[in-house]
Amino acid sequence: MRATDATTTETREIISIIEAENRPRSLPAYVARLVQTGDLAALLIRVRSGDRPAVSATPGPPRYADLIARQPCPHGMPGGDQPRPGAGTPACPQCRHSTAQAGAPPTGPRGMADLAEGLAEIAQIKP
Repeated sequence: MRATDATTTETREIISIIEAENRPRSLPAYVARLVQTGDLAALLIRVRSGDRPAVSATPGPPRYADLIARQPCPHGMPGGDQPRPGAGTPACPQCRHSTAQAGAPPTGPRGMADLAEGLAEIAQIKP
């Protein structure tokens, strides 16, 4: 790295730490910001001291390249028929609508109609 006196091996280690802990969308932009704030030097010290925690086994969200590489749904959205993390509903709005019309029980957050019903019930309960 030109910003420090890091060796090639240390640079690779710094990059693997950044990717494992922060998963930046743009590695060059992220490293440029670390140089501006002075945090890159702290990372180099961390690598040289051998102070690196074990990488978490918890999988992170899929990268954008992995998402667009998926097979498209019938509507043309890559991975559109696959469930979204957390919500469990398809990623494609048209697939979500088709699933809801087919009578599949909603697996995600409450819809607007359910929310309106809930608010109406709350309004009736108030004295």
